[in-house]
Amino acid sequence: MIQCQDISLKFESKTIFSNFNLFVKKNEKICLKAASGRGKSTLLKLIQGFVSLDSGSVLIDGMRLERQNINPIRERIAWVPQNINLPVEDGNGLLRMLKIYDRKNEVVKKALQLGLDDTIMDYSFVKLSGGQKQRMIIAACLSMNKKILIMDEPTSSLDEDAIHLLLDEVLKLDEVTMVSASHNSTWQSKMDRLIEL
Repeated sequence: MIQCQDISLKFESKTIFSNFNLFVKKNEKICLKAASGRGKSTLLKLIQGFVSLDSGSVLIDGMRLERQNINPIRERIAWVPQNINLPVEDGNGLLRMLKIYDRKNEVVKKALQLGLDDTIMDYSFVKLSGGQKQRMIIAACLSMNKKILIMDEPTSSLDEDAIHLLLDEVLKLDEVTMVSASHNSTWQSKMDRLIEL
């Protein structure tokens, strides 16, 4: 489903990847593990074509990641970023930005399953905690029903109970390939594979 073939990348004089290979099987759930600054977030961005390689190739669902394929590839992906400070006023604005306002009922249902209340979409973002915002964004992404789910530090603002609720939801996604990056040992222990960078 996701294949990185001999990828190399440098930022100025710093080598991020050198002939790195990764193969993620269809419907597999993996977690990237590494110290901060070792390339976890960069690899997640590479998979979506937000960062250009120096050499090597990336294949997503059988398509080579290149300019002419970038839109159909991104259409297959739901992306939960590490940065949860988005340019929206509330959850409704988030759904409009993601062009999924017509799925609001499904998003609210996912939010409830993640421990939020059914009015969360109407709350001002500035009044929400980091954990509430993170779970709202995750609920929106889960409702998009994409084939690939990419999550960068999805547990960073969550307590242990919220982490378990999130794991319950993502591990139900039998037909979704998931690549995540996390330092959390509970999250790591539930993945099909842990990849150390």
